[in-house]
Amino acid sequence: MNRMAMLSVVGLGLLLLGGCLVRSLNPWLTEASQVNNLPVEGGWYDHQSKVAIFFSQKDKGAYQVLFVSNQKDTSCYEATIHRLDGVLLLQVGPKTNENGFANQPAWLLFRREPTGQNMKVYMFDLDGFVKLVQGGPLAGAVQGNKDNGYIVTASSEVLSGWLSANLKNPALFNPKPLYQLEKFTRD
Repeated sequence: MNRMAMLSVVGLGLLLLGGCLVRSLNPWLTEASQVNNLPVEGGWYDHQSKVAIFFSQKDKGAYQVLFVSNQKDTSCYEATIHRLDGVLLLQVGPKTNENGFANQPAWLLFRREPTGQNMKVYMFDLDGFVKLVQGGPLAGAVQGNKDNGYIVTASSEVLSGWLSANLKNPALFNPKPLYQLEKFTRD
């Protein structure tokens, strides 16, 4: 097996088995809520975690994303920005490579708060997510646990409806931002 194929297999395993995330096998949101006019292109940096994220326009409203960790590891994704009930969301999904394979076999969702040249990004609060899922339309579509993360198998339409019903609940997203990004500026 060549090195690239081995890295893809290892990456797939880490994404599926890694904890602390809620992943969906289908997009969380549909094109109906997609926003095409918010400036996100360019480089963003989180001084605390030493993470850099670069957005470049792919299609109208869709971006290619390069994520560079503090260890200089890189990952590529595709992202769209959505507005649902007045809340901005960043949907991050698989980037298909030239061989037709996706490095990330699932979709992630973050709440996004832009403020000029800054952007805060919040991930799901795992405890809040589990409480909100119980007894609702996602109850049978969520597998996993807090230590290993969760996989959601519901359709995009079901996910979008569930999000709309729960988006204003303060328990859905972690109150502390995952990243506090500052846009790179030219000097």
